[in-house]
Amino acid sequence: MIKATAGGGGRGMRFVHDPNDLGKLFMAAQGEAEAAFGNGGVYLEKFIENPVTLSFKSWQTIMAMWCIWANGIVRFSAATKSS
Repeated sequence: MIKATAGGGGRGMRFVHDPNDLGKLFMAAQGEAEAAFGNGGVYLEKFIENPVTLSFKSWQTIMAMWCIWANGIVRFSAATKSS
């Protein structure tokens, strides 16, 4: 897969199914990236056709979940002691 270094939304992206098309698709991706983003930089990335989905929580999400959990424990403990 050829991807633009700038921008996003699929602009400047090309999938190379046949190695003989690499040069033509590379030039097309560069041209589209230059026209769309003012930057013709592109790079190659391995495309995984049938990926296995892995889910990772961000550290921020993990900390937020822990704070919610800890807050519930603290409230529960306080309520239990005052009863």
